[in-house]
Amino acid sequence: MFNLFGFRGMAASRLVPLETEPGYRLLNREFGAYYDLATREVLDTWRNPLLEETVKVVHLTNDPVNHTIREWVSPPPVDRAAAAMKLEKKPLQYNWRVQDDRLLMSRVVHLFYPNALDPKVWVRESSGPMVQASEYTSWNCSLDDMQNEALQTVDAVGNWTRVTPWLPWMLMGTAPGHCLYECFISKVTRFDQVPADIRSVAESRFPLYLKSPEKFVEGSGSSLENYAKSNKPVPPR
Repeated sequence: MFNLFGFRGMAASRLVPLETEPGYRLLNREFGAYYDLATREVLDTWRNPLLEETVKVVHLTNDPVNHTIREWVSPPPVDRAAAAMKLEKKPLQYNWRVQDDRLLMSRVVHLFYPNALDPKVWVRESSGPMVQASEYTSWNCSLDDMQNEALQTVDAVGNWTRVTPWLPWMLMGTAPGHCLYECFISKVTRFDQVPADIRSVAESRFPLYLKSPEKFVEGSGSSLENYAKSNKPVPPR
């Protein structure tokens, strides 16, 4: 295992109450930019040390990433196979834990869904016919803030980890291996609380992602579907 590049970004989101039942609609869009670990400059090209080849970097841009939050568990938007199944309804209960004056929460999501990049077409970009990935998220916030009914939102910090196949723009195809994201995360209420380096990238390269979507759109595409729409297959080497 070795470090390849850095990753930083942000999401702009808001909750809108459902009109006919308890719950909310999450209106959200997000971007993530890959950067050089030595210079911290955003990458436009990257020298893949596994291939000894310079490749074009395609940053993460997901718009929208909407979701309906109800009283029962619903499958992740990208997992259409699970969404199509008649799953038993289970109450939506997160793994909360109180420690001193802090409230801690963790969430684990395992995904297995058809790859939007057909390996027969996207020979160099596709990791295979199916995508298997896992995400681990933890949050840490003030217990007093969470119990304060006068507050509509609270600040929080945490960690986001994702295990995922090679990124398509790395041109690794079905070669063995995977990427591991390890990111510190924070939830803030004002844009000036966003770290300066992320604010700069958002303003200069991804201005659309400074604000959440205005309207809720049912369904959210995966980053691989977005890649397929905005890119063309690289010819075999």
